[in-house]
Amino acid sequence: MKLLLPVLLLVAAAGAGWLVLTRSGPSYEPPQEQPIAYAPAPTVLTRPAADGEAVRVLDVEGMCCKSCAGKLHARLLEQPGVRLAAVDFDAGRAEAVVAADVTAAILAAALTFEKYAARPHADG
Repeated sequence: MKLLLPVLLLVAAAGAGWLVLTRSGPSYEPPQEQPIAYAPAPTVLTRPAADGEAVRVLDVEGMCCKSCAGKLHARLLEQPGVRLAAVDFDAGRAEAVVAADVTAAILAAALTFEKYAARPHADG
């Protein structure tokens, strides 16, 4: 009976040591940085241009998904004079209702960044 307690302590210590040595690493993994998710962009303008406004149409290259359209839509709405915007991923086109003094070239410059390249649409 006197020998049983030391043997049990030795077995418990050996088991604890085995757990420490065979542990594969920390069980906590920090979260991975997630890309910003942009809200879906409307694909068509919801109202026509009013007096003192114009509709500017741009061809946009470099969009690979509908999230790109959301990113470009947000960028358009940040521009001074833009009242309303729509980006159609499938057509590769962006439209904006703007103050009459805002040119398509100004908007194209704003949408030419990172992997995107915009230019005024030939007909608009």
